[in-house]
Amino acid sequence: MVVLAFPRCEMETNTLPPEPNVNREPVQPALPADLRFSVQPYVPDGGFSIMGLMVVLLGLSVGGVALGVGTHYVSKWFYLILLFPMLIGIALGALGGGLVKWGKVRAPWLAGAAGLIAGILAMLTQHYLAYHDFINDPLLGPVRAEFRKNPKVVDFNLMLVPADQRQLLIRGLKVDSFLDFVDFQAHEGVSIKRAAAGNDKGLNLGYVGTYIYWAVETLIVAGIVFAMTRKPALEPFCSLSNEWKTVKCGDNFGVPLSLGVDQAAQLVKDGMLGQLAQAKAQAANNVEESVPVRLYVYASPQHVEQGQLDIKLCRFVAGKQGQRNRLTIRVSHHEQSLAPWSR
Repeated sequence: MVVLAFPRCEMETNTLPPEPNVNREPVQPALPADLRFSVQPYVPDGGFSIMGLMVVLLGLSVGGVALGVGTHYVSKWFYLILLFPMLIGIALGALGGGLVKWGKVRAPWLAGAAGLIAGILAMLTQHYLAYHDFINDPLLGPVRAEFRKNPKVVDFNLMLVPADQRQLLIRGLKVDSFLDFVDFQAHEGVSIKRAAAGNDKGLNLGYVGTYIYWAVETLIVAGIVFAMTRKPALEPFCSLSNEWKTVKCGDNFGVPLSLGVDQAAQLVKDGMLGQLAQAKAQAANNVEESVPVRLYVYASPQHVEQGQLDIKLCRFVAGKQGQRNRLTIRVSHHEQSLAPWSR
């Protein structure tokens, strides 16, 4: 018994189906209408090796730290709120996706968790480097040392400074740890201003607002990395050859507008490939307006005969994406099922 996994997932926009059959011999359905196969829901492989998982974790951790370091030094000149976290997330997610493929990690939540940790690590690295610069500031060092010896003298010397600023300066002189520094920065508050604002101090988010802003930035980075790292782990995998499956064939065709993509997907879910072949022939004969779709067939690079075949059905809608819905079709002869779609 050979298993076909039939995913309905992302929309494809790169290729269009062939033009309807006009002034040619009528296209005959490649399968009988009553041909039907049993089905079962598709699930990811879920497997992984300790070595592969360690590659993903270590690689993402190093990447997260490296991006955090780079962003810290760039931010000394300029920093674009929300955009920088998005760029960090995309860069780290692309790295994570490649590592997941290379490490053959098929457990989506483990892959996503590794990406989540790396995203958080990238943001923590930025804050820690800012703390390092603050502690090692050559101008603040002597003042901090004097404050620890005699805080009252330093406090007296700051009497001419406005009360709110004096309190913030003293709080900064009391910083002894990374958490103290983070809280000091929150009291100082993040200011948001336009790039061409000049000397305008901008809008200060305040203590609570700054913590919320940091949380939002971290969620943006971690969320993007989580999604991009988890996605490749959902792809079909062959446990016999221990390799990711490859596309063996793909077919662009149309389904009648009266049937629609949703109903075509339902035919797949019900295992009624014979009726799907009938709909393909009907659209090819230009009986009525059709909706373009594409069918991909994934198989093991080495064990096509014995292994599981995974199929993806896509609808062509420019600039949009469809719902991911995978299922499995059980057939006795996979050659018979592949033939209509590989021509």
